[in-house]
Amino acid sequence: MTDKHLDLRREICPSALIVTMSTIKTMAKGEVLRVEATDEAMRKAIPKLCERAGFTLLEVTEEDGIIRFRIRK
Repeated sequence: MTDKHLDLRREICPSALIVTMSTIKTMAKGEVLRVEATDEAMRKAIPKLCERAGFTLLEVTEEDGIIRFRIRK
């Protein structure tokens, strides 16, 4: 289940990461955020964010150049 969704396919780091962090801050603990991105930098940035902030990276998939992350706050 996903509680919120971010379509960041036209954004690049660091703005895509800033939007992701801002959105997670508004979420309750346990909620899940799905992020769609095309910037390759997000492939490293999202796991680092999760590790530093204590979030759980549930899933990373890629299809047709779109990287999808599921993050539990």
